[in-house]
Order: sequence, then structure tokens, then C-alpha cells
Amino acid sequence: MPAAAKARWLALLIIALGALALGAAYTFKPPAQKKPQVSAKPVVQTLPLTLADYPLTIRSQGTVQPRNSTTLVTEVAGEVIHIASVFEAGGLFKRGDVLLRIDPHDYQVAVQQAEAALAGAKARLAEELGKAEVARREWASLIKQGRKPTDLALRKPYVDQAKAAVDSAQADLAAAERKLARTQIRAPYDGMVQNRQADLGQYVNLGTALGQVFATDSAEVRLPIADQQLPFLYSSAQHSVAHQQAVNLSAQFGAQSVSWPARIVRSEATVDERNRMHYLVARIDDPYNLRANSTAPALKVGSFVQAAISGEPLTQVYRLPRSLLHGDNQLLVADRDDRLQQRTLTLLRSTGQYIYFRSGTEPGDRAIQTALELPVPGTALQVNPATQQATP
Repeated sequence: MPAAAKARWLALLIIALGALALGAAYTFKPPAQKKPQVSAKPVVQTLPLTLADYPLTIRSQGTVQPRNSTTLVTEVAGEVIHIASVFEAGGLFKRGDVLLRIDPHDYQVAVQQAEAALAGAKARLAEELGKAEVARREWASLIKQGRKPTDLALRKPYVDQAKAAVDSAQADLAAAERKLARTQIRAPYDGMVQNRQADLGQYVNLGTALGQVFATDSAEVRLPIADQQLPFLYSSAQHSVAHQQAVNLSAQFGAQSVSWPARIVRSEATVDERNRMHYLVARIDDPYNLRANSTAPALKVGSFVQAAISGEPLTQVYRLPRSLLHGDNQLLVADRDDRLQQRTLTLLRSTGQYIYFRSGTEPGDRAIQTALELPVPGTALQVNPATQQATP
């Protein structure tokens, strides 16, 4: 057979074998896998809306101030001859303790002079009473004869004058003794020295400031409260802002946060014209831990503290994270038909973390947690089954 014919038959054989191979591959190929259809509905996570009661805390802040603070001043003039060791900044004292003494010699002399004057007045009164008795006896026989003596004849004006002199001398003695007592500056209550302004050997005049002291039995903090927060502190039973409300005061001591219990004792009667704030006053008992066996640090006067006031609880309200709120109090929800809706809420209270409300939603609504780029009301949603729960 010629070579050209062999080549043609070889080519035809190769083509036939290739065709058979392609046919077999097509016949025995595995079936194509169908891709799952992707839903066009946005998948969202939701939070249930459940009515519940929530305790309420009002936040404020303020500076610790002494409940009683006194500037000690002199009521007599003289040289300072003694200063108590506790009469220094931070010194503790008891009521009645002598903190400072002024030279008493001039006032002791004044007391002696007043005592002498009183003794002389009493002697003159005794003399006049004796003379009046003599006059009364002399007039006794004349009265029987029908003659009537005058008050002057009975020496009554002289007796009254002598009695008045005694009263005046007694008053002068009391004034002298009072001035002598004022040479000793005594503590008006249990407390602590804030500062001292007088020194040993100093001559002080009437009204000279000697130092500042304050009571340690309790301290107070003025807490500013905004208008919108007052209703949550209103007591329907007292028909006013509730007194004796519990307050937790806290401050940072290094890396440690320390708290002290306090209570609301009064509300101030005016509104601050500068910031339109109302002020409540919280009282802390024994801020320096002088009576109680406590390991907590002393709450010193002048400390800045944060305050958490226990308000009236919110009853049967919804609570959601504040981050779910959009625009002008707008909330995105999945309705009972799993469609996107936008609800306008009427907020009862809003904090940095939560919002509280009672109205604005409808039965079956669930709050949407998932961020949606273009929320269009009425859009069908695929709600994550793990978070589905309708409003009761």
C-alpha cells in the first residue's frame, strides 16, 4: 500500500478514536450541581420588646462642704497668751475645748471692781431699808390720828433708788464676768480646724478673725438636677421631691473607686439663674470616720464626688440600647409580618446607655439590631430565628 494511503487511514483512525472518547466522556459525565438560590431579603438580628419595671438612677456631682462652718472671732481685745495644740489646720477638738486664750488680767480687775460696786449698792440698799423702817414706825402713831404720810416721808423713793443701784451693779458684774469668760475661745461643737489666723503674742482687737473651724458630725453636697430629671425624684406620697432618698457618693483615690452612703435631706427653694439647675442637698454622716470603725478613706471637705441618686422606679416600660435610636427618636423594627417599619417613640427617659418608653410601637414589633444601609419601610426581612420574639 502506498505511503500516502497509510497516512490517510491513520488520520481517519485517530479522528474516530477521538470522537469515541468525546462521546464516552459526555455520556458518563457526573450531573451538574445546582447552586442554592440566595434570598434577596436582608437578614437582621432583633431584640424583643418586653414590658418590665426598672430601677432608676439619677446622676449628678458636687463638692463636699461642711454642714456647719464657723469663723472664730474675738469678742474682747487683748494679747494672745495661749494657743491649744489642736488649734492647727487639721486639728480635731471636742465641743467646749479651749482653743485660744487672751490675757485676762484687765477683765479680772473689771470683775473685782464690779463685785465691789455690787457690795456697796447692797449696803446702801440695806441702809435705806433701815431708814424706811424707822420712818414707818414714826408715822404709825400719826396714822392713828388720821394723818396720811407721803411716799417721800416713808423714804420709798430712796429705797427704790437703792434697789435700782443693786440691779445695775449686778448687771455690770454679769457683763464683766462675760467679758472675762470671752478671753477663752472655746469650740462651739465637735469638729476640725480648717485654718488658724492668729499667733501667740499677737494683740487682737474686737472682731479679729482667729481661724476657721467646721463640724465633723456630717457634711453636705449640693447636687445640680436638670428640669427633666426632677419628675423621676418626685414622691407622690410626699407631693414634693422625695427626702431621705438614698444617694451613693463616689470618688477616685488613685486607681481605686471609693463610695460613701448619703441621703437627700432637702431641696433648695430657688433655681440657679445661670444654668437653670435645681439643687438637692445630700448629707453624709461622719465623713471623717471618727465614730465608726471603718476602713474606708475619709471623705474630706472640698472633695469632688459623683452622685448616684435612687429615683422613683419606672414601671411597665420598654428598655432598649440607646444605639438603636435613629434620627428624631426613630426606631427600626420588624413587624409581625417580618417587614421593616420605622416607629417614632415617645421617650420617658434617655441615658447614655438606654432609652425607656411606653408608646410608639405596635404588637408584634421587634427592635432591629442589624445596621441597614438603606432602610425602606415595607421591605421584607429575614429575621434570625434565634432572636425572634414578638411583643406580648
